[in-house]
Amino acid sequence: MKLASWLTALCMSVVMGGVQAEPNRNAQIETAIDQQLQAFKADDFKTAFEIAAPAIQQRFGTPERFAFVVIHGYPMVWRPTEVQYLGLEQHPDYALQSVMITDHNKTLHILVYEMISVDDVWRIGGVRVVQQRKSET
Repeated sequence: MKLASWLTALCMSVVMGGVQAEPNRNAQIETAIDQQLQAFKADDFKTAFEIAAPAIQQRFGTPERFAFVVIHGYPMVWRPTEVQYLGLEQHPDYALQSVMITDHNKTLHILVYEMISVDDVWRIGGVRVVQQRKSET
């Protein structure tokens, strides 16, 4: 299934009441994302920057520049209130991990984390917001 179709199907299943089957899971990928989210919560941008893939590190250059982009462009990952792992599309040297994050305004965000295998360690190569919706609760 193409990425766009896969994301559309995933988002529709979440919007329509949740994913029916247990999604594919990869504990190492989830741990890497969790570690970065915890670093963001602690304003430990040096650690969060270290979890990013080398291309992201090169693009931003310093943890301070990285922090600025996260705080102003991705506040839901800087201060999430709830995190739920959805579908995983795994490939030999990268993976796409869908994550539902709830922010402090109770807005639900579906994000896709591009995970890159670097020396057999999963690192975050990018994050894309694919859907946002205000929670009804």
